[in-house]
Amino acid sequence: MLPRRGGMVDSSEGRNVDALLPWPDECFAPRPKLWMRLTAGYLGFLTLLASGLGFWALLSGQYRSAIFLFGSGVYSGLVTSLSLRLLRTRRQMSPTAITLGKTESTEDGVVIAYSGWLYSCLAMLILLTLVVLTDLVLSGLAGWQLPLFRSPPGVVSTVISSAFGLYFLWIVIDMVSGRLARGRVVLSPDGIYHRSLTFEHFAPWHAVYTISAEDAGVPLIVAKVSPCNHTRIHRTSWVGTQQEFKLLPSAAVRAPSLEVDPAVLYHALRYYHAHPEARPELATEAGVRRIQTGDLLEL
Repeated sequence: MLPRRGGMVDSSEGRNVDALLPWPDECFAPRPKLWMRLTAGYLGFLTLLASGLGFWALLSGQYRSAIFLFGSGVYSGLVTSLSLRLLRTRRQMSPTAITLGKTESTEDGVVIAYSGWLYSCLAMLILLTLVVLTDLVLSGLAGWQLPLFRSPPGVVSTVISSAFGLYFLWIVIDMVSGRLARGRVVLSPDGIYHRSLTFEHFAPWHAVYTISAEDAGVPLIVAKVSPCNHTRIHRTSWVGTQQEFKLLPSAAVRAPSLEVDPAVLYHALRYYHAHPEARPELATEAGVRRIQTGDLLEL
């Protein structure tokens, strides 16, 4: 068994660059709740069912039904994939997700990226939802499937679909304009920059008083920050309020959303918080190499 140091398992001795960094003591490896696993299983079943019925409709010559069923299968498949990805926390190292980059104020730093696949999957789901809602609205207005004045439910359905359609159109516009964006964390010599889905946040190192891992329904890596004049917060989109936004001025990152093993970010934050003299290397390749190789356990 590896000796403990500073409340953590010390695996720095004899550890190669491919070894996993240890989980912090205060945060166990998360296990999805039963209802979450059952929901993901049910969504997977719907995906297989819709795909199977789509093939049956195609072989039967019912092409419109086949298109609808295949579309339903693609949609439920995306939801299933997104659910399964969020149910587990990535523990693989992805060096390509750790690079040199810049904060919102063009300060150089080491970038630890959020999952590009998760963001792309979310974008496709939103776009498909907008397409479905647009079809419902147009069908209602044209009287193809939901004649507008045939009955009160037709009017209600069209109005509700229009309202949701406008909301999802707003989301798509924010994604295209960059107000909604794939997240990233940038560790710079001056502080921690966090670009979440709907906001930007910068906290200087001197305002950070502790680094913790917490379970708030989803595993979070939290840099707890004292309010100060050098903290910067910018809300980029108003389509919704994230849980992380409510924790400001502390910087909270959802562990399952990262492209890399979240233990890498956790230990990187702890290391540079404890070693002010090492922070200048965050603007160079030396910082990238240290984080990529996991040389972060000397506190």
